[in-house]
Order: sequence, then C-alpha cells, then structure tokens
Amino acid sequence: MSGLLPHVDRDALIIEEDPEMLDAYALGLWQQWQALEGQGNEAPAKRYSKETVKAAVVWLTGAYVEAEAPIPYELSRLVRAIIAPKKAASTSPVRASSEKAYWAAIRFEATYPASARAPLYAVAKHLCDTGALLNKNASQKTAEATVKSWRKLGHYQANVQLNRPMEYKAKPNSTP
Repeated sequence: MSGLLPHVDRDALIIEEDPEMLDAYALGLWQQWQALEGQGNEAPAKRYSKETVKAAVVWLTGAYVEAEAPIPYELSRLVRAIIAPKKAASTSPVRASSEKAYWAAIRFEATYPASARAPLYAVAKHLCDTGALLNKNASQKTAEATVKSWRKLGHYQANVQLNRPMEYKAKPNSTP
C-alpha cells in the first residue's frame, strides 16, 4: 500500500470511514513527517507543514475511532514522534549556562542550618572563588544579585532544604 495525504481544510472537516484509506493516510502522513524531519528516503511531491501534519493526525485519530478500526503502526509512530521530548529541552528554572553555578549555590547554602540562612555575601563569594560562575570576571555584587534572584525561586528553596543534612533541616511547627 502506498501512502496518501488527506486533503486538509482549515476546519479539518474530513469524513472518511474506509479503514484501508485511513491506513493509506496514516502511511502518507508518517512519510511526510519523516521528510520534514530529514529522515525520509525521498522528498514527497506535495509538502505539508508540521502544523498541518499535526492537525491531520488529530483528525485521523478521530476517524479511526469513529470507524472502530485499529490504529496502524505508522500512526502510533507518528504520534510518538510528534510528542517526543526535545533533546535540548530542560526543566531547569535557570539558563543552561548558569546551571553549574545554580547547583553550587544550592549545595553551599545547604551547609548552613535553616535557622541561620547563609549570608548572601558568603554564597556569592563561594561562587566567585570556586569559578562556578560562567563569567569568571563577575564581580561580587553581580554574583550577589544573581543569588538573590535565585533565592526567590521555589525550586531553589526546595532544593536547599532537600540538600541539607538532617540536623540542619527546619523543624516543623509542633503543637501539643
């Protein structure tokens, strides 16, 4: 079976119930996606944008459900490819270039008890002295401003608490 591309209008109102035709559309969309990603063997004559392919996948999935037909392997591969996480994506709340310094600051602050928070000056000095900052010529004031902004992040505060030794952790309020 060869792959076909469905006609996609702006409302994505396409009605198709023939499972063989749906399978051909799934194969065509898979081939189209591979070509867009630079993985296909040959460039298709007709080109859809990634957004058009995504819209067609939504329609096609619904069409399979309405036709009560099993979803083919090509469609499942296509869905997996569309929603796959990007390799360069990060969940870090700071820029990748600052991540080393960010975690160094967290580890340093964790060496202080929760009741006696590490002085801003001490954290910044530690970052400057250890060379954790990307800009090796960063001033003390610049480092302090950076740490001050990190301290506002819930992620930072939670990780300082997680990295503290048990005897330094904040005690929960106990009521008799």
